[in-house]
Amino acid sequence: MRAFVRALASPCLAALAACAVPDPGPGDTLPATPPALAPPLALSYRHLAANPIADPTLFPDAELIDIYLPATITASTGAILWVHGGGWVGGDRKGIPAWVLQQVPRGYLVGSMGYRLVTYDAGGVPHDAFPAPVEDVKLAVRFMKALSQLLGASPRIVIAGASAGGHLASFVGATPGQHEPVDGDPALAGFDSTVTAVVNIVGPTDLRALATPSSDPVAQLVASLVAQLLGCPQPIDTPYTCPPGTDFERASVNPQYDASDPPTYFGYGGIDNLVPAATQGAPAALALFQATGEKLMSWYDLAETAWHDLDGTKLNMTALHGFLDAARDGRFDELRASLPH
Repeated sequence: MRAFVRALASPCLAALAACAVPDPGPGDTLPATPPALAPPLALSYRHLAANPIADPTLFPDAELIDIYLPATITASTGAILWVHGGGWVGGDRKGIPAWVLQQVPRGYLVGSMGYRLVTYDAGGVPHDAFPAPVEDVKLAVRFMKALSQLLGASPRIVIAGASAGGHLASFVGATPGQHEPVDGDPALAGFDSTVTAVVNIVGPTDLRALATPSSDPVAQLVASLVAQLLGCPQPIDTPYTCPPGTDFERASVNPQYDASDPPTYFGYGGIDNLVPAATQGAPAALALFQATGEKLMSWYDLAETAWHDLDGTKLNMTALHGFLDAARDGRFDELRASLPH
């Protein structure tokens, strides 16, 4: 059994005439098998002049983005940027789920990016901690906008991610003009990092709640990952958290929300003990709704029997497809423009 709970419980609002964002009902899922696609194009999102890349193995994953092209590209072709998970310390651009790849046959241009991962040197000094991965994702958003313009696709970019990638996607969506890359390619200077919509699948949103000392081994693991993201001293002892006075809010999603933020689709698993829906998903969906004052801006999908590996086999793909298509077609734009800022 699964449950889909959306902040919208009333009929379609006048702002989205003729049910532009329909009530999806119980919804369908998608198979776990990805579609048969042509191999992606591996491009550098940091250095436009380096493209096309003959040998991607000569580049670190943190500089690359895999581009999956739909059969045809027109001015109405939407674009999705995928941000992989891995606790901010692992994973790579190849970690793209089937449900995202299944958007390519639906006509979407899809990019899956790598980004700098947090590491510690032999002396225990952190490298590429927050906001380094945020800066990378914002640069990749600019790249996707430049690529969409070059290909003649829509300039509307949906950013999506899971786990740590969901956190980065939501944080980037909520912080335009902040933590922008300082050494970006000048060719991308004419593009910004704003996004049209966000899809956050099991992403952390309240880092302080996840970093609270605990005797539970799973909670200890998550707390150590949060500590690494924030560049706290290298985790050695357990239970571990950052030193007193650490500013968890600066890298948390919920404190960043305001009325100007894009609509977000939140997907969480009801039995996820890594990133619990009760402390991460539901509060974030409520925070965005309260910040915007508009129910259609915050969609909350709770898959009651799903764990942290929530994917298209348990997500409400009827609702998620409706959300993606509404963002692609600009149906949220008029609604956002009508909100008080």
